[in-house]
Amino acid sequence: MNQSDLSRSPDFDLKDELLKYVRFWPWFVLSLILSLVTTFIYLRYTPNVYATQGKIKVLSTDDSMSIPELSRVSFFRGSNINLDNEIQLLSSYQMAEQVVRELGLTESLWKQGRIVNTEIFNSPFEIKRNIPIDSITDVSIYEIVFGEDDFSISNEAGSASQSFSGLTTMGVEHDFPFDIIIPEDQQARLDGDSYQLIISPLKRSARGIQARTSIKRPGDQSDILLVEYQGESQEKSEAIVNTLMKIFNEDGKEDKRRVHLRTIEFIDERFVTLIEELDTIEGDKQQFKQENNFIDLQANAAVDLQRGTEVDRAVFDVESQVLLAETLVKTLRETSGTELLPANIGITDISINDQIDSYNQAVLRRDRLATAGGSNNPSVQLLDATINDYRTSLDRSLEAYIAQLNISKELIAKRSSEVKTELSSIPLKEKVLRDIERKQKIKEELYLYLLEKREIAAISYAVTDDVTKIIDYAITKGNPVKPKRKLFYLGSLIVGLLVPFGVLYVLFLLDTKVHRKKDLEDVIDDVVVVGEIPQISRSEDHVFTNPNQRTVVAEASRIISSNIDYLLPEKQPGRGQVVLTTSTIKGEGKTFTALNYSLAMASIRKKVLLIGADLRNPQLHTYINVAKNVPGLSNYLNDSDQDWRSFLLKGFNEFPTHDILLAGALPPNPVQLLSNGNLDKLVEEARREYDFIVIDAAPTILVTDTLVISHLADATVYLTRANHTERELLKWCRDLIKQGKLKNVGFVINGLGAGSRKGYAYRYSYNYGYRYGYGSSKK
Repeated sequence: MNQSDLSRSPDFDLKDELLKYVRFWPWFVLSLILSLVTTFIYLRYTPNVYATQGKIKVLSTDDSMSIPELSRVSFFRGSNINLDNEIQLLSSYQMAEQVVRELGLTESLWKQGRIVNTEIFNSPFEIKRNIPIDSITDVSIYEIVFGEDDFSISNEAGSASQSFSGLTTMGVEHDFPFDIIIPEDQQARLDGDSYQLIISPLKRSARGIQARTSIKRPGDQSDILLVEYQGESQEKSEAIVNTLMKIFNEDGKEDKRRVHLRTIEFIDERFVTLIEELDTIEGDKQQFKQENNFIDLQANAAVDLQRGTEVDRAVFDVESQVLLAETLVKTLRETSGTELLPANIGITDISINDQIDSYNQAVLRRDRLATAGGSNNPSVQLLDATINDYRTSLDRSLEAYIAQLNISKELIAKRSSEVKTELSSIPLKEKVLRDIERKQKIKEELYLYLLEKREIAAISYAVTDDVTKIIDYAITKGNPVKPKRKLFYLGSLIVGLLVPFGVLYVLFLLDTKVHRKKDLEDVIDDVVVVGEIPQISRSEDHVFTNPNQRTVVAEASRIISSNIDYLLPEKQPGRGQVVLTTSTIKGEGKTFTALNYSLAMASIRKKVLLIGADLRNPQLHTYINVAKNVPGLSNYLNDSDQDWRSFLLKGFNEFPTHDILLAGALPPNPVQLLSNGNLDKLVEEARREYDFIVIDAAPTILVTDTLVISHLADATVYLTRANHTERELLKWCRDLIKQGKLKNVGFVINGLGAGSRKGYAYRYSYNYGYRYGYGSSKK
């Protein structure tokens, strides 16, 4: 049987288990009270944290009111908005830093209370910082105490302290990195107040804002973002959420403006070349007419010239596209991978326009991530590779497009050659003039086209639409999110019950003592318990001193005597019966039980002989107030020629039929004395003279004294003591019973109900305090 077997019954009894804990109900009540009081105090002085939430919708190009000509430019990839990127941007350090700068959150003001401080966002006085916000490197704490007509400022270290009279620190020399200006209407209200001003570095403040901000989506298909901030000051939290939403919108609008601005710059650069080319063509035309005196076309060439015009129009379209494509190729190759390309400049190929849009969007995302996370950010490096791929793909597409245009141009040229053949009758000078005029018209139309695009881009830059729509401005929830009071009280109730339960469970788990009858039944099969003796206080009688006594000891002894009768075999006429009392270790009350049992039998007029057979550590003499070395059993066993009857004592006058034979002097060889046959002779003689012979034997675990004389007994009373006897030691007794070394064994539990089963010392000692030699005394 292992320790777990000893710590619990094989047949689990819920009621019994619960009663073990219920008897300690004061522990549970005290623990609950302490837990609830501690929780109440904690919640009483813990600042409430409120959740402030705002809602914004990220607009797609279709949602915005863009100019129709530029509606194809998508800054969020059309309606397919990547909200994960927007969430990362909203929760980035860059955004938090801008909020700190705009609201001046490197300074926080706390009103000092008797126990806790309260954060004040709308300060009753003005705090003017005297140092740049980027120069703050360490956290500084200052205490501001207001008097009736003055106030004082001191730092936390106590190295700087100064008083100021009046309403401001300005104009007074001091070493503090800020000035204070008090409105006149606030001076009287501030009298006696104390504030704590904490100045933190920009990075620390931004990290604090970033840590308390969370961005969520109400649903997977929603374009709405929930911006939430948790803080103690509701006014501060609402200001932070509203400012963050505003900065995010402005940042998105700035991205749009950058694309428009790049388009304007590109067109301006192209205007310079176009103006020069138009001037050259007009000059050539003027010179040609002057030299050839050429004024009008011939009327009879109208039809042929119309056909030529159609061909020329086709040539114009192709050459315009070639020119725009070559210009875009040049721009692409001359710019770096972080610059935007002009969008929607007249290229008719839709795939090329889409590639330009994709490229610009990638550049914008790259700039955002680089600003928030740095150029070494893995996402930025991945976008750099994507941008290079876009550039390569766009370059190949433009080259293919130019090649296609050249093929078309060759086909048109072939057709043009046929037309020219048909127009061979037109004078050569007229043909040259038409060529000049055609070139002039191409350049003029291109100039007007670009001028229109520039105007559109300029208007779009000036009136850029919002990228977000604010659905709800910051609103603070009425109930605090921290601390959760109901949860804390529920937790305190659980802890208040679990702590004593856990302590008791561990104590019960580690407890290996005998406490009740059930503990014996768990170890010894078919155990017979003949009696249970309750714990006796020092003020109560420990000995059955009067036959008519009704004390606890007397009643318990009577019960034990009655139950032992059922263990004894049938009595033979004229022959007394022998009852042996023993235990496992000392201190379990075998002498006490043997004495009171013998007195109980004597109280009903039975002749009883009580023999003290514990020759190593006798205790019987202490109950009749005689010396330990009074002659007794050991003297007779050592010399059987003596009459053992001469050693008998009358310890109790109220019991005339009760005799006591003490152990006598402590012998050096108790086993030899007990086994030399003299005790057998004594018991045999006593059987003829007494009704009962009660033998107080030694404990069984360390010495063999009891086992040597156990054959003399008709019944054995085995003592255990509640809160003293180890259940593991009962195995020893169990084995003795199985081996037949003890017969007709009945158990007595002594000291039942002692203590509250707490504070046990889980140690026990089996030393028996042996003393040898006749006439020696126990020290």
